[in-house]
Amino acid sequence: MDYGHLQMPLNCFEYFLHPTEKDSLISPGIPFSHLGGLDYLLFMLYFGITLVLLERFHPIEFLQGIAKYRPTIFCIVPSMYVVILSLKEFEQFDLSSLRYAVVFGAPSSPQLLQRFNRACPQAFLLNGWGMTETSAPNAFLPTGANTKEIPHTGEFAPGTEVKIVDEELWIKGRAVMVGYYKEPGLTAEALTADGWLKTGDIFRRDPQGRYYIVGRKKEMLKVGGEIVFCLEVEEAIQRHPKVKEAAVLGVADQLRGEVPKAFVAVKEGEKLEAEELRYFLRGHLAHFKIPHQFQLVPALPKNRVGKIDKEKLRDTL
Repeated sequence: MDYGHLQMPLNCFEYFLHPTEKDSLISPGIPFSHLGGLDYLLFMLYFGITLVLLERFHPIEFLQGIAKYRPTIFCIVPSMYVVILSLKEFEQFDLSSLRYAVVFGAPSSPQLLQRFNRACPQAFLLNGWGMTETSAPNAFLPTGANTKEIPHTGEFAPGTEVKIVDEELWIKGRAVMVGYYKEPGLTAEALTADGWLKTGDIFRRDPQGRYYIVGRKKEMLKVGGEIVFCLEVEEAIQRHPKVKEAAVLGVADQLRGEVPKAFVAVKEGEKLEAEELRYFLRGHLAHFKIPHQFQLVPALPKNRVGKIDKEKLRDTL
């Protein structure tokens, strides 16, 4: 990709986080070859803050690092929150140094974020949005928002134009890529002639003008003519007290075209049967949204930046 100017993500951090040289940032081991890892380096160089580097993400080591080095900011993906909050030892660690806790890189469960907010109330939790193609991050929940607004990805930084076209978010601005490297076909699919990037993310906008993500366009299922978003089903599953994390995919079905299938990792020391989970979901989802198949697994595969790797799960179908 050609990223053009690198100024936008720095201004976005400055606009939303207001960091100073007194701040410190802890990295959970995201590779520098990924934009999320590169942002850590740019953060350090631009603002002159201290950067604590961990070799890899391990939940206990991450919490120990916060307690030991007293960072004021961290940025992690939703699956890392899931693992951290599933630890029985979570509340034993001193996280009082945190000023901001940032989550972006994938759609987030509101219940998950609100649970972390209750456990670490002194840290303002920023639910953000961005893509590699847009020099992420591009949007954050602004400082001063209340906990009811946590599910929102909030507001976009100055210098960015956004609009919703057929439920999909389109974005335009100096942070947006000029194209994929040596891939004119893919570039033509993603970018309009006048520079709008089709993000592939389904968004809504509330009456106050705040944006929130509903799910990925490619993770929108049509079950017997009814629209089902994988994210909504995953959120409902994760409300079950025995569930550690979940991922939902669409699988072919002769009668309905496709139906949801859930991969579920259970918390350590817990036992959960598929029928118990199915009964639980009746109180949280319409009947056509309840997965037809549940596969209980020890853990869900992750990619190199800690997100659930759904491509690996698809390979098992």
